[in-house]
Amino acid sequence: MGLLNVVLIYHVLNGLMLLNTGLFEFYGINVQDASYMLIHGAEASTGCPCNLCAAVTYCRNMGHTIVPVGIPGRDMTSLMLSGNSIGHLYGNDFRDMNALQRLYLENNNIRNMDRYTFTGLLNLEALHLDNNQLEYIPDGTFRNLSKLTRLFLNNNRLTTFPGDASYLYKLQKLTLNANLIREITWTSFMQLKQLRFATLWNNSMTCDCNTYELIRWFTRTASGRAVNTGTPISCPEVVGGETC
Repeated sequence: MGLLNVVLIYHVLNGLMLLNTGLFEFYGINVQDASYMLIHGAEASTGCPCNLCAAVTYCRNMGHTIVPVGIPGRDMTSLMLSGNSIGHLYGNDFRDMNALQRLYLENNNIRNMDRYTFTGLLNLEALHLDNNQLEYIPDGTFRNLSKLTRLFLNNNRLTTFPGDASYLYKLQKLTLNANLIREITWTSFMQLKQLRFATLWNNSMTCDCNTYELIRWFTRTASGRAVNTGTPISCPEVVGGETC
């Protein structure tokens, strides 16, 4: 590695340290006011509707009520939109963000989303929708997210298990705790052969034979699979006098 490369890496790391501490002065240049600067290999300009538009784009806690228009998404791999006041996700919100791998939408006020919201995000690996007001997820919403490995849906108002999650064949982590779900058909998880962690606690699950089979599926270690459920959920083998 040449001396020039070492110097460049040093300056970039120092700049990122300043950003992480909330300081927006980067060697005399104000990040929010600068016409152009290079961060994470992408240009951030005054036209950016976020704190920083780059490969990792920061839009946290900015008071947005919709996904802001004008985010340059061609080379973006992470988009942080948490802590805003977004209430609805539309079908074209993430258009042309084909390289996106991580999408953070937690701690908003999201109640509804179009079924085509995530269409085109074929490289998405992590989707954070926790701590919102979601009551229902339309069929087809997750269908094309073939690379998704982590899905966070905890602390919403979901009453049913999102059926499309059954098609997320690479899913390894799923959080559904602190919702209003009463029942999940245990066969919903049969195709999720990569699943290693799932949280269901603090729901309104009915203790019946279906729930009993669901718990058995989680704890069964066939083929080396064992799913960690965080806080254990329990349901007796005998339900209402009937042996499951």
